[in-house]
Amino acid sequence: MGNVKIKDIAEAAGVSPATVSCCLTGTRNVKPETKARIMETIERLRYIPNSSARNLRCNSSSHVGIVLTGMDESFYANVLIGISSALSSSELSLRVAFSHNSPETECTIIDDFISQNISGLILVTCQPENTAFFESRIEHYQIPAVFLDRTPHSLKTNYVGFDNFKTISYFMDILLRNHYQKIALFCGPTHFSSEADCIHAYQHHMSRFHPQLKELIFPTNASKEDAFKNAFISLNEQNMQAIICSSEAIATGVSTAASLLGLDTEKDLLILSLAGENWCLPVQSHGMVYSSKSAYKMGLQAGRLLMQAMQDESHSQAVSTILTDSILSQLTSETIRQAPPLIQNPHSQPNSVLRIMLTDLNSANSITILSKQFERLENVKIEYEFVTQKDVLKSIIADSKLPRPRFDIYMYDIPWIHYLAQNRLIEDITEYIKTSPFHEGNFFSHNLNNCRVGNSYFGVPVVGGAQIMFYRKDLFENKTLQKRYKELYKTSLKPPKTWKQFLQTARFFTKKYNSGSPTPYGTSLAGIDSLTLAPELFARILSCGGSVWDSHCRVSLNSPENLQAFCIVQETIRYCENSPFETSIAKTVQDFCTGKTAILITYIERATEITNALTHNMIGSVDYTTVPGYVPVSIGWNFGISPYTENLDVIYHYLNWLGDRDVNNYLTILDGQTAHMEPYHNPEFIRLYPWMKYTENSFKYCRNRIQVYKKNAMIIPQNEIDNLLYLILMDIEMNDYTVEDALYKAQTEGKELLKKYGYYPTPKLH
Repeated sequence: MGNVKIKDIAEAAGVSPATVSCCLTGTRNVKPETKARIMETIERLRYIPNSSARNLRCNSSSHVGIVLTGMDESFYANVLIGISSALSSSELSLRVAFSHNSPETECTIIDDFISQNISGLILVTCQPENTAFFESRIEHYQIPAVFLDRTPHSLKTNYVGFDNFKTISYFMDILLRNHYQKIALFCGPTHFSSEADCIHAYQHHMSRFHPQLKELIFPTNASKEDAFKNAFISLNEQNMQAIICSSEAIATGVSTAASLLGLDTEKDLLILSLAGENWCLPVQSHGMVYSSKSAYKMGLQAGRLLMQAMQDESHSQAVSTILTDSILSQLTSETIRQAPPLIQNPHSQPNSVLRIMLTDLNSANSITILSKQFERLENVKIEYEFVTQKDVLKSIIADSKLPRPRFDIYMYDIPWIHYLAQNRLIEDITEYIKTSPFHEGNFFSHNLNNCRVGNSYFGVPVVGGAQIMFYRKDLFENKTLQKRYKELYKTSLKPPKTWKQFLQTARFFTKKYNSGSPTPYGTSLAGIDSLTLAPELFARILSCGGSVWDSHCRVSLNSPENLQAFCIVQETIRYCENSPFETSIAKTVQDFCTGKTAILITYIERATEITNALTHNMIGSVDYTTVPGYVPVSIGWNFGISPYTENLDVIYHYLNWLGDRDVNNYLTILDGQTAHMEPYHNPEFIRLYPWMKYTENSFKYCRNRIQVYKKNAMIIPQNEIDNLLYLILMDIEMNDYTVEDALYKAQTEGKELLKKYGYYPTPKLH
């Protein structure tokens, strides 16, 4: 559409010309929703602001937008100094913004810069694969631009970067000549051109000169935290003589992991890293080798290249400038030590042996990995045995009946604590909690309360959290979908806050009921066994005001509140692909991460897995919020001590170590959560794991699963309560009961359960 003017944009967007002008110039703040509407109209009408005319009219300098991923490393600070130096003789001013490696944030920043009518753009992109976006912005609006370090895919553009292929090849050549065999590469995302160059150089040397050697390539998200996680796991599993890192941040994570594992970078493990030129950082320092990329020179070249692009009115030229790392003239094979011998694990006799029963959780795996440090420091051997979550209680009971129980520590689900304590299957450790260096104040009170029965403690928290709702943010913010949703339901498309809204939204995202849905199904419901299904049912029961028992320990299943809750469950199933009885938690996560569903209610522990999977699949962005109804079910796992252990002193020492602040920081990096309080207030962790801010907030609302207890009566095992609810849904879905009839039947069965454990007619002692 030619000759589009501001008044045309204003009319189409339903605002005044002055508002459009303010949006474009940035002279006055415009509401985000209004700004979005204006930008959408600008894009639809293909309006290109006349920068030179406006600047002459306003008599003001032009602006250059700078988009960096962050300032965690000094490298980008020096890049910025170089850009500023190159542009200092012009009348251009710099506007700097940071994407923090978020594609969504980067898009918003670029759109904001375009709305301010910037004269040019220099950026380090975190989404080089998003060619369509760059074509619709940079090419469409003919914005002079220079990309740094990472080239966008299939886009003709100006670029300044370093020859990482040459530098990594140089490193590899020196290492192989010095007889290194176990060489690993830790790099950033493989779809970044800078990282792909590193991988190609590594693979080229391995395949050409030593094809018999095993390739050890470990991609990360380029943060020091993810590098630490990958290094800690991989160094636990195999010996390495040298590690090449593609950035200083990755090298920091790798060296921290090596140090925790007792590896000396001056004799056991050589670490080489691409790094920015720094006068106070020698090429070799404490057994680490740093390259010397001139960030200032990169910024200087980028600024000069942008000036050339701004003078090229035809926008036909695309220039690539490849810089050389000065390490190539400073490092030789003679200056690198010869390959160290491969470390053999010593077979010294441990002072003690601890045996721990764990359940099949990601958190448990993280604990086993990190506990290697405790084993090394204290010369203690820890042996683990994993059991499925549904078999935990059965396994604890079976172990306690052995003439000589096998385990010192049990990992148990918080609903079991009353039953375990009453039957003396775990030790009362109140004295240890109150008098040792355990530090109760380091833990969330909610998690610590889940270790108590009355005033006594029967464990320490190792996993704590609540249910959380994940949703496809990209779909909820899609303007076409928003418009269609508004037409259908006369309200805005937003993350649901009530179960009514949840059902409405799940229906909208189910193709059977909305042919325009981008996902086949709205949601999914895990209920492959009673343990899995129970939290889903409790979340709905509790938010509707229902219960299983009343305050007088009487069955209260057949109630209007429970009727409402099970009707919500029944309708939810209509928007799922499979029956809940065929669906595991892993399947619900997989469906969400592969784009089959738009909403998922699951546990905070799954957040890291979901975020990583969505990034890998590149299907869209995700966000998190509290579950509908604002009554998430509390989840948590504790470490309880066997009453029959003979290793109490070692166990207490281990629990003190496990409660240490630094250890919990490392656990957070490995798993994205911990029962410890401090990581949830760490801004670095919150940036990396944004769902953490919901964990602490969820404790205000979350409730434990419904239990019943009367003095001098037996505790009813949680699995029997879970099974009672499971059978209600089974009768509704599989046996053609109405919800009313299923609840009526369960009311009778609940009374029988109470009788079995001594609640009717009179309490019965153990």
